[in-house]
Amino acid sequence: MSYVSAHHGRFERRGDTWLYTDQASTNGTYVNGQLVTSVDLHAGDVLRIGDPHGNSVGLNFRCPSEAALPHGAGMIELGMELLWKTGSNTIGRDPSSTIHLPGVVVSWSHARIDTVVEGRVLVDLSSTNGTFVGGARASGSYLLQEGDVIQIGPFKLVYQAGDCAP
Repeated sequence: MSYVSAHHGRFERRGDTWLYTDQASTNGTYVNGQLVTSVDLHAGDVLRIGDPHGNSVGLNFRCPSEAALPHGAGMIELGMELLWKTGSNTIGRDPSSTIHLPGVVVSWSHARIDTVVEGRVLVDLSSTNGTFVGGARASGSYLLQEGDVIQIGPFKLVYQAGDCAP
């Protein structure tokens, strides 16, 4: 796309705010129809990158509000309250998941926690952005231990084994 510069713009998070800065691009960046060099973004803003002939790429900015995240900050305790099912508990963007995580970087069917004789096992379901335990990408089956921190996108889930013994 010749109307998008090689380094067109930059997104930068500053606290709870996202800042977009045009990097002296050839054709500029428009946010909600206004040519900008730098702007704080808000949910629903439309960024348009294009040329004077009408060729363009549009981006809709979406940022989940902190209020929309479970427990207000993306930290979820995985105990009996959430892992009440024996067998499998699903995690994903699908609203019917046992643990629904409404984030854009969360796959529809992201991961699963299975009950086994040894305890609970985390399985990534070939998610696009991965599932992490203690900062390391989980592959295959991972036997969860008390206090393990599972990260899926912006969500951190803390496994509380004492609350949900199989």
